[in-house]
Amino acid sequence: MYEISKEFHFEYGHRVWSQRLNEEFAGTRQTKCRFLHGHSAKVVIHLQAPELNEGMITDFHHLNFLKKFLDDNLDHKFIIDKNDPLFSQITGLFNNPELGTPQEEYGKSFYVIDFVPTSENLSKFIFDYAQEKLLPLGVKVLRVDWHETVKSKASFIGA
Repeated sequence: MYEISKEFHFEYGHRVWSQRLNEEFAGTRQTKCRFLHGHSAKVVIHLQAPELNEGMITDFHHLNFLKKFLDDNLDHKFIIDKNDPLFSQITGLFNNPELGTPQEEYGKSFYVIDFVPTSENLSKFIFDYAQEKLLPLGVKVLRVDWHETVKSKASFIGA
């Protein structure tokens, strides 16, 4: 089996609104991730194939679609779950005419999803997106790693 990987870097913000800590294990009940905060992310996509096509799994340039998606949708955006209790309050701020056109400011500030934006969920989100886009090339996504910090990462591994 052959494997290649490519990494992407960007900045984003989020809030894990549903987070709860077990004080016995965490040493505290306070959690920072329930508040608005940001990260320098690294996403690594791993592709695999049992055979090579012209000496490679695929050309690394074929992953430019993922760089464009991350740059256009997640880089310097606040990733927010539409089920987050703060969602309506935050998006309501853009009804202020002094901020410019509300739709434009909103679109440039947020990426709205329908799940809690944990590293685990975001790695699966990118996995599913990339796998769908790569189907015409016959390339299989093996794994996506979402590095929230230099010390913490989550991975989604395909079946």
